[in-house]
Amino acid sequence: RLYLLLRNGVHSLKRMVAPAPSTGGSRTLMEMMIGHNTIPLQSPLYRQGVENFSANLSDILQTIHSRRVPVLVGTLVSNLADLEPFESQFRDGFREKDEWSALVQQGQDRFSAGQYQSALASFQQAAQLDSMPAMLSFRIGQCYRALHRYEAARQAFIRARDLDVVRFRAGSDFNDVIRTVCAQQQVPVVE
Repeated sequence: RLYLLLRNGVHSLKRMVAPAPSTGGSRTLMEMMIGHNTIPLQSPLYRQGVENFSANLSDILQTIHSRRVPVLVGTLVSNLADLEPFESQFRDGFREKDEWSALVQQGQDRFSAGQYQSALASFQQAAQLDSMPAMLSFRIGQCYRALHRYEAARQAFIRARDLDVVRFRAGSDFNDVIRTVCAQQQVPVVE
C-alpha cells in the first residue's frame, strides 16, 4: 500500500509539473515483480529495481528543477528493530541446515532465558555457517540491543532489513541512490 501511495503521489506530481503522454500498455516494475514472491539482495531483479528508482528519481528532480520548484528529498525510513524480516533465504548450495537450525534454536532459547551474551554467541556460530538468512541478523540485533550495544544492534537490524527477500521495506541501496542523485543535482536531502 505504501508503494502504491508513493507511486500515485509521484505520478500526480509529475502530471502537475509536466503532463506526460500516456505510455499505453507499459507495466511498472512493481507490476512485473508481483509474480515474484522473493527478491534476493543483489539479484538481477533487485538491481533492476534500484536502477529504475535511480533513473526515475533523477527524471523527477530534473523536471522539478526545470520548473524552478524548490524541493527537499527525504531518505526512506523503516522500522528496523520491531519488524522481523518477512522471509529469509540460505545462500545457494548451503547444506548444513540442521546444524545451523540447532544453533539458532539454542540462541533463541538462551535469549528467552535472558542469557543475551550466550545467545549472541550461538547466533554468531550459526552465522559462521551461513549469515545470509535475514532472521539471523535480526536475532543478532536483538541480542546487541539487550546488551545495550546500540550501534551494533542498528547495523544488525539494517542488515536484516536488507537481506529480507520480501521487499516491503526499501533497503539501504535506495537511500544511497537518494543521496547520490540528490548530490549530483544539488538537491538537499533530509535524513
